[in-house]
Amino acid sequence: MNNLSALLLGMLALYVVLAFLLVVMWRTGFLFMVLNILADEVVRMRRRFSRKREH
Repeated sequence: MNNLSALLLGMLALYVVLAFLLVVMWRTGFLFMVLNILADEVVRMRRRFSRKREH
């Protein structure tokens, strides 16, 4: 039971750190930049797939 509680505490700490990083990135506008880059990549991949389907 002790191992389980330690694992849960570790996961909780990890989620807290991730949430903190998300807030920091949101405040600095870094998250918005990353999302824009990801959106561009998705658009490029869709274009490649559509070209492959046409040929």
